[in-house]
Amino acid sequence: MESCQLTDLVSMDTLSRLLESLYPVIGLPLEIVDAKGNVLAGVGQREVCHFFHRVHPDTCQRCRETYHSLLQNAHQEQISMRRCLNGLMEVAAPVF
Repeated sequence: MESCQLTDLVSMDTLSRLLESLYPVIGLPLEIVDAKGNVLAGVGQREVCHFFHRVHPDTCQRCRETYHSLLQNAHQEQISMRRCLNGLMEVAAPVF
């Protein structure tokens, strides 16, 4: 059975607009990340993440390692929370 990706099922523009509408209500940064750690949609990310951590190779690698660790639990249908390797809190939940 061939697996499909979220991007095959949902418009990323629509998903981005949905996240943007949720952000003022909950006030927490939100990202939809694929199994490889690529950000598909997001809103409210901290500037330190995108303009520092994701730009520099060492800290970017720590981001990838954190995503990988969180995704392992998400694949087991669990919500996972931990401090990322760059010192910020990260929470992951699987999307079904």
